[in-house]
Amino acid sequence: MIMEPVVATLTSVLIGFLVYNIYKLKEGNKSLAALLIQESFDKAVLSEKLKDTLTIINNSNVDDKDGFIKFLSQSRDWAFEYIENAQSMMLALDSAMKTDDPEQIDKAYHELMKLLPDEDKKIEEL
Repeated sequence: MIMEPVVATLTSVLIGFLVYNIYKLKEGNKSLAALLIQESFDKAVLSEKLKDTLTIINNSNVDDKDGFIKFLSQSRDWAFEYIENAQSMMLALDSAMKTDDPEQIDKAYHELMKLLPDEDKKIEEL
């Protein structure tokens, strides 16, 4: 007979404890659900920003490649022009040397030396 009230009390305490734990778990789940929703939103925003950044990087790489190709093309054109000028001036110097005229040789030599960069110009006085 004493056991019945003790069992009833323990059952009530156990039920109260379980109800309290269920309530706490429900509140924890609400917080976790809110965090999950926020994390999903943040992931979507970061994913969109990443796509935008990759698009910008890809576009800039294309622009850089186009600029580099243009630079190579211009450099090649300038090199061919320089070679053509050097060859014509060398031929002029060769022709002047065949005439044995010191003034023509000097003039052709100085014209050829103008092709050198400024720090390499060492024109000797004839």
